[in-house]
This record gives sequence, structure tokens and C-alpha cells, in this order.
Amino acid sequence: MESLKAYVAMIVPAIKVSEDCHCGAFELKYKCYFLCILTPCPLHSVVQCQLPPPVQNGAHSNQETAVFTRGMPVKYTCEPGYTLTGEATIYCSDSGTWSPAPPQCEAMQCPLPPRIVHGKFVGEDFRYKQSAIYICDAGYSLVGEHNITCILESSNSVKWSEPPKCKGCPAPPKIGNGTHDQKGLEDFPYGSSVTYLCDPGYILIGSATIHCLSSGVWDGPVPKCKHGECM
Repeated sequence: MESLKAYVAMIVPAIKVSEDCHCGAFELKYKCYFLCILTPCPLHSVVQCQLPPPVQNGAHSNQETAVFTRGMPVKYTCEPGYTLTGEATIYCSDSGTWSPAPPQCEAMQCPLPPRIVHGKFVGEDFRYKQSAIYICDAGYSLVGEHNITCILESSNSVKWSEPPKCKGCPAPPKIGNGTHDQKGLEDFPYGSSVTYLCDPGYILIGSATIHCLSSGVWDGPVPKCKHGECM
């Protein structure tokens, strides 16, 4: 190194050779220009590490770097939907290994799946990209997708996709001058029935009772109440 410095100074007078460069390089100053000329170091003094370990669902900085020497850092980041566990930055150590151990990218956890009326969910793994299945109670049919999935809400949060609904039949049709015997109810599962009654002075025409079908509709037709006539 000293001989090379002297050689450069001899060829280019007024060039200042700096002592600040690391092994294998020194700085030249000439007319306000700075240049660092590389020279080979002794092989035994160069400590290199293997390429940084890959992390599933994550990546590290310096992806295009081919050689990692002692003291060089790399920083890991996780893909959206994953949380970094461990030290984000690791270093090429004096022994030529990476220290500390690389981190892990763990899937974010969704809360318990939302509860639905007349149904329940099945599943145990509620992490990002995992699913839960809904099943309706007897007498109710599922409207929507059976599965919901833990999806991204933002880059650092997750949520469930829209859950389905479990429905029976809608409220029975109303009739003029009459009512039915289940007027206070709101839920009508498959197999339930209602019986129509006419107001005083009116006569029921048709079948008084209708039933909720498995398709979620009432069988028919709905009866009518007509004004009674004196005989």
C-alpha cells in the first residue's frame, strides 16, 4: 500500500494521499476532485458471509448485492398481512456468519369470525388467508358464501370477508280484513306454518294454513277474507 501511494504521488504531483480509506482503498485529492482507488487486500483479511438467509413471506435489503463482507447489515421486511418477529437487521459477523438469527414473518391473526343469527362457524385457524365455514341451524338456508376468509384491511391489519346469512321464510303475506296466528313472530324457519283468521263479519275463502318451504318461500295461495252475506 505504501509503495502504491508513493508511486501515485510520484506520477501525479500535488495529489494528496489520505489515510482515511479502508484496507484496499485510499483517497486522492486533486483540484477539488475526490477519487478512491481500490487495491487488493491480503486474502486472509477479507471476511465474507454467504447470501443472507431467505425469510418466507418477507425480503431483505441489498437484494442486488453479490458480496457481503464483515460488518455489512441487511434489513428484513415482511409482506402485507405478516408481522416481523425477531431482529429486523442482521450483520455479517467477524466469523463470516450472520448475526443475530434472521427474523420470521408470521401471519397476522383475525379475531373470531362474526356470529350470525341462526347459524354457527366452524374452524380453528384464523390467521391471514385462512378460512372459516358457516353452517345454518335446522330450518334455515344459507344466503351468500359458505366460507369467509381472513383478508387484508390495510398493510398492517386484517379482517374477515363478509359473512353469509341464515334465513327462513319472510314474514307471511298480509291479507285484507284478516290476520294470522303467528303475528308476533319475526323468524319463520323451514317447516313452520301460519293459519289465517278473518275479522268478524268476514268469511275466509281458500286454505287457512300456509307452510314455509325449504326454498325459503311460503306455499300458497294465500286465502282471502270476504264480507259475509246474510242468508
